[in-house]
Amino acid sequence: QTATHAVVIAQTLINNQSVGLNWFVVPLRSKQTGELEPGIHIGDIGQKVGHSGVDNGWIQFDQKRIPRKDMLSQWVHLDRQGHYRPAPNPALMYATLIPERLSMTIVTTQFISRAITIATRYSIVRRQGAENQQIMDYQSHYAKLVPGIVFLYMLQSASDTLHGQFDVLTAGGKMNPKDYLDHMGDMHAMSACLKGLTGWYGSEVLENCRRSCGGHAYSAYNSIGHIIG
Repeated sequence: QTATHAVVIAQTLINNQSVGLNWFVVPLRSKQTGELEPGIHIGDIGQKVGHSGVDNGWIQFDQKRIPRKDMLSQWVHLDRQGHYRPAPNPALMYATLIPERLSMTIVTTQFISRAITIATRYSIVRRQGAENQQIMDYQSHYAKLVPGIVFLYMLQSASDTLHGQFDVLTAGGKMNPKDYLDHMGDMHAMSACLKGLTGWYGSEVLENCRRSCGGHAYSAYNSIGHIIG
């Protein structure tokens, strides 16, 4: 709605040969009038499940010309003759996505924590059976929740460790280039795997929490349904 420029990760073709992904600064709107530039099409992606407060949009480019000087070139180089020098490590092209992955892990951890707390407290308060015991005393119920609790502690520890390593690696923008290059590939792989694992198993944990609350899970006061959303 308001951005005048975007930083775009795009496949780069030189003499019809792909040299991989590179970053480009792309003007979207006239800074004087706010009207879209030629070759730029922008719209809203519409309602999202459980995340409508974030205003996401889409962009399409139609033969949009980008001057060579608008290519971000801290790690790569392209001269007028088409000679291309790639980044020392391909992971550098994804490095800016690492904090996003780590923040996704933190948010997911917070959601899982809330759901497990609700389900565990319910399992302690709710009583059932011939001896009116806590339902947490049933092995089948216990086995539903405890793996999620263990996973949560593992996830929190791994997330804190990766955040600390990334802070050391980037040193507030004053990173040592050699150290950065030596470890960025590992950081990229670990953060990507942790994000995928968190979303995959976290969804299973949330569903287990919902089922562990029995009929109470259908109540909006329970909150787990909203957390899943």
